[in-house]
Amino acid sequence: MGLARLFLWGLLFYGLWKMAKHFFTLRERLRSTASQTEPGVDDVLVKDPVCGAMVPKGQAVIHRSWGKTTYFCSEACRDKKFG
Repeated sequence: MGLARLFLWGLLFYGLWKMAKHFFTLRERLRSTASQTEPGVDDVLVKDPVCGAMVPKGQAVIHRSWGKTTYFCSEACRDKKFG
């Protein structure tokens, strides 16, 4: 009985650890809305939705939220839209 109980406690803690790890990983992905660049995509142009400027995708300021990526020419334009 003691070994079975120890096994069940271990299984419970392992499951809780995996859920917590998944939660914090997901939380970090959702928080990554800061400026970032994507290397290797400089030949593709994207249009800034605020001022209409065409910017190389690799140099654009990126805003990611809820699975959608928006590209801006500057942090000022990003802040105008998402303030």
